[in-house]
This record gives sequence, structure tokens and C-alpha cells, in this order.
Amino acid sequence: MNQYFSHLKNIAQSSLETNIVETSSGPYLAAGAHQFRTLWTRDFCLSVPGLLAIDRDDVAVNHISKLLTTRRPHDHLVVRGLDSVNPKLRVVAHSVGRWFPGPWHQFILQEPMQTEYLGEHGTPAIDSNALTVLAATWVYDRDPEKHQEWWDKNQTAFEKLLLFYRPYFHRGLIHQPAFSDWQDSSRREGPTFYVNLVYYLAARAFARIAKTEAPTALEPLHKQIEAHFALPNNPLLRAHKDLETVSIDAILLGLDQAFWPHNSQQARSIYHSLKDHTLWSRYEVPGQASDPSYPRSWISWTTWVVGLKNYHDQFAWSWLTALAAKVAARFDSSESHRILQELQRWAERDQTIGEIYAPKKDFKLVRKFLYRSEAPFSWGSAKVLEALEAYHLHKKHKLNDY
Repeated sequence: MNQYFSHLKNIAQSSLETNIVETSSGPYLAAGAHQFRTLWTRDFCLSVPGLLAIDRDDVAVNHISKLLTTRRPHDHLVVRGLDSVNPKLRVVAHSVGRWFPGPWHQFILQEPMQTEYLGEHGTPAIDSNALTVLAATWVYDRDPEKHQEWWDKNQTAFEKLLLFYRPYFHRGLIHQPAFSDWQDSSRREGPTFYVNLVYYLAARAFARIAKTEAPTALEPLHKQIEAHFALPNNPLLRAHKDLETVSIDAILLGLDQAFWPHNSQQARSIYHSLKDHTLWSRYEVPGQASDPSYPRSWISWTTWVVGLKNYHDQFAWSWLTALAAKVAARFDSSESHRILQELQRWAERDQTIGEIYAPKKDFKLVRKFLYRSEAPFSWGSAKVLEALEAYHLHKKHKLNDY
């Protein structure tokens, strides 16, 4: 690993390891150390490459296996989260505990754990099934020989996770309920670029490893995604067809996971267009999820109450900043280096990797009357480790700057 970023690596690894929870049924990854001390599925799945970077595939395998055994029986929906207490109570206890310290030991994450399938709006975490399959393919690809038996044992279950989406397809795209993907502070009802992309990536990777046809024809889906979310005179894709809003999450994931072939002119054009976009250029480094901001009518009342009405558009997310550094490593090593320098500055200042930062306040951890940015935050810590691994690889093999 590049010695210059050794402090960043050490802090990110320590932050991630803090959130590994050892239980009687094995190790799991909690999303955070405080209000997020829950096994949130999407946070875990997108943290898997970071776990693999520090050789903790045992955590990834055990956690994915748990998700398979706790599927909802009638439709194979993966749990939104697992916890030994109600996650909402955990959030309240953490908030109250800042003013009224007390013995909160009863909220330790332990077995037995309760399943939560639906969120506060009565909707599933629509991306969890696809993310679970995608995470499993990342584990397999890291060491196929080691994980072949585990994959073979669970291949049918992985396929069922993808078949879960059949009722949600309409006119060739997945239509999601409101408040159901990772940007769940915003209504985002109907087809979104992000969810359709994640499903495509998971189905493609599953079909490759299983040596079978994907549950949905992939080429038509690819064309539908590009056509449905196209912006006029711009290679970037919009987040939702009803808005001009661009979300950096899906574009970065698409570039990282070769939705557009890595060496293609299209990938280069999309990267440079994204780099010119305000999501990348407005502040010192990218990290905001979406721009322009979502309409007020789309924002969940619960996020208004805690002072986070711009949770998924105007705050900077560590996982997105780190993923931007990883993607930049393929196209422009100096830009990747610059972003990692900034991430290292935050990490050294805070001695942790946090969830969300305030771009207008020198990227300090967000502090509201009723909310504190979660730290250490697994998803961001893992993505930093993933970005550092990619940066080192591209520098070593001189794959960047083409």
C-alpha cells in the first residue's frame, strides 16, 4: 500500500474492524458503532470489497449466509436489517444518551437477532436482494477456488434473490416503491437508474459465475437503462426520469463495475463529464449524492424532523468520496491522489471515518441537535480501503491516465 496513505489506511481499517461484531453464530459487520449498530444489509453489502481488502472474507461469507437463511419465506426478500433490539429504539437511545448518559448495555448487538423487512414507510429495501448477490460474486471472484463450494451450495438461493424482482418489472425496468432504495430520504418512486443498474450488475455477475442465462435478458435491460435515463446533450444519466437530478452513486458504480466497458470511449466521456459536473467540482472533492436537490415534496418528514432535509443531496458521504477516488484511479491518478489526500486529512483530524460531512464547513462531521454523523461508519471505511487498494494497483501496473 502506498506509504503516503498509510495513516488513512490504518484509520479506515481500525474504523471498519471496530464494527465487526462477534456473536455465537459467527462474525458480522454492523453499519456503525452507535445509532447504526445494526446489521443493515445494504451498508454491509457495499462494504464487502473493503472487508476483502483486509482479508476478512470470513465476515463476508458468514454475513451473506445469514441473509440467505433469514429471507422472507414467500418471496425471498432479504432483510432490511438484523438487530437484537428494535433499530428505531437504538437510534433514540443513542440520541437521548448524549444528554442523559445511562447503562445502555441492553442494546448490545447479540444473538438472537430480530428481522426487519420493511422500513418506516412500510416499504422493503428494494436494492438489498441485488446487492446481496453482487456482494457474493465479489467474495467468489476474490478467491474462486476457496469459495467454490460455498457458491455452489447457495447458487439456487442467489438466483431466487434475483427472481424476487419479477413482479417489480414493468415495461422492461424495475419500478420501486417510494423511500425504498439507499437514498431513502427521498420519494424516488418508480424506476431509478441506481436500482436498475445494481440489478443489472448482480444478474450479469451471477450469470457469469453460474454459467447460465441471467433471470432477465441483459442486453435489452442495458439499452432500456441508457434510453430511459438519458439526459439531452449529456452523456451522464439522470437519477429519475421525472427530474433533471443527477446522482453520483449510480454513475460511479457503473464506471467501477464496467456497466460501460472500462477501456471504452464512452466510459472516458462519462468520467470526464462527471468530473466537470457540479457534483464533482462544486467543493474541494466529490461526495454529494445528488444535484440539483430533490423537490421539497419528495423529502421524508422524518429527515426534516432531525434536520437532515438534504441528507441525500447536499451533504458529502465518505463512501461516495472514496468511490470517486477509486474510479479516478483508473482514469487520472493525480485526481485520485488528490481526493485520497483530502480523505486522509479528514481521517487524521477526526481519527475515524464518518458517515456524512458538511462541505460548507470544511468537511467536518455533521452535527445537528438531534443527529450526529455516525462514526466510525463501516460503509465509508470499507470504501476507503477499497479505493486505496485500487489506487495502489493502478499505480503499480500503470493502468491509469489513458
